[in-house]
Amino acid sequence: EFLQYFLELLQKAEAPGLASGRIPGGGRPLAKLLEFAVEDRYACTGTGAVAYKRRTGENVLQFPVGLEDATNTEEVEAWRRAHGGDSKAEVRGPGGEAAEEPKPAIP
Repeated sequence: EFLQYFLELLQKAEAPGLASGRIPGGGRPLAKLLEFAVEDRYACTGTGAVAYKRRTGENVLQFPVGLEDATNTEEVEAWRRAHGGDSKAEVRGPGGEAAEEPKPAIP
């Protein structure tokens, strides 16, 4: 999340300089240097057909991580049971402040 935030700030800060030609590099934003293309493979289990989809402009890799790998699974499940299992609902604590669901800690 911080990387996304930082790249967004960088793009906003350098936009005026790129528009006026004051920043060298051919008018290409620095954040573009960190982008890459990702190819996703989709396979149909019934027919065996395969399709590939290419996404460009990505700057963060997404890894599938199972929630069973979390070190605080008991804490997360206890919170969900205590708050009706709805992690999207806004829950208020005893003092009226918003109670935040604990995030799974995955090493």
